[in-house]
Amino acid sequence: MAASHLQSSPPPQYPALAQTAQIQGNVILHIAIDANGNVSQLRVVSGHPMLAPAALSAVRNWKYSPFTSNGQPVSVFTVAVVRFGNPANHDADDRAEVAFQDKFWEAMDQAQGELNANNLTAAGKTLAQAQIPLLAGGPPPRHLQEHWQWEMLMGQLNRQQHNFTDSEQRYKQAVSLQKDNRQGPAAAASLAALGELYFESDKPAAARDNLNQAIAVYKKNYKAADKNSSAQALYARGIVDAAWLLSKMALSDHTQDEALKQCKIVSEYQTSLTAADPKVEDCRRILSHPESSTP
Repeated sequence: MAASHLQSSPPPQYPALAQTAQIQGNVILHIAIDANGNVSQLRVVSGHPMLAPAALSAVRNWKYSPFTSNGQPVSVFTVAVVRFGNPANHDADDRAEVAFQDKFWEAMDQAQGELNANNLTAAGKTLAQAQIPLLAGGPPPRHLQEHWQWEMLMGQLNRQQHNFTDSEQRYKQAVSLQKDNRQGPAAAASLAALGELYFESDKPAAARDNLNQAIAVYKKNYKAADKNSSAQALYARGIVDAAWLLSKMALSDHTQDEALKQCKIVSEYQTSLTAADPKVEDCRRILSHPESSTP
């Protein structure tokens, strides 16, 4: 489907050093396409290190016709393959990798939908099936992002099952998988999930620590994503969710100044959100009438 939407795909510049060394091969990228059809996020799945930068540079400029769902423009994820030379010997492996990526992320979307619908039995089965090819591919760092996403959804499943012990272990594993990229958005999402879990399991000190760390990392990524409105909206969503939860905790502790501080953060980042949000409304009320705010 993504290929049928592709309108413009400028070819990559073959790196001179790679050509001289006769390095050929495909670079496989996992990409996000925003509601306007622009490539908003990119991640290298596989490919030679000398070829990957050129592939990233080229695909950033690819243009797709917008995708729609129920008549509304939506963002999507897909896989892009950038070819350098004539890597016939690697085509079979690359086709297998693309097939894995397609099926794995389809399963993750399915599992997320099942979790959203609170269909926990179905979500457990979907995640169990998705784990089989994931484990067959070997341990991280291979398929690091895929292992991370699986751990995050398993953590959510355990959390919705009120199995807080297993959920904590899943989220901690997700944090550990981001040890080499502690300032990345995936690390922030892991910390935020862990903070929310601690809030639900009545561990306020741990909740505050993880949520504040998540906000700090999200803010760095928000600033770095200047002129990328889709990425900024994603990071703003994470900041607002974490800050709002911290404000609720502060109200419960009757620490009004802290509640106001967190609600100011919510107010600062609300402009990047695309729709009215009850969390923003909560904080607007607190900021307007701090003396009457109650837990």
